[in-house]
Amino acid sequence: MPEEPKEINKYENRFGIVAIRKGYITLGQLIKARRIQSQEDLYQEEHRLIGEILFSQGHMSPAEIEDVLKMMFKERGST
Repeated sequence: MPEEPKEINKYENRFGIVAIRKGYITLGQLIKARRIQSQEDLYQEEHRLIGEILFSQGHMSPAEIEDVLKMMFKERGST
């Protein structure tokens, strides 16, 4: 299985951090989502982003995911 690019891993971590800071999820929910993602990757299932997993678990709405992404890209543009 190919190694995940560092940029994707950085993006995943940032998504979770922003979502926690905005109060959309808890640290425990992020840890569980990362565990699910790791297990799916280990079993070579289709790679899902953390936001997708959090949505499927009922922890985030599409509007919350969009808000986090907007915040991330806004921050990225200012660096």
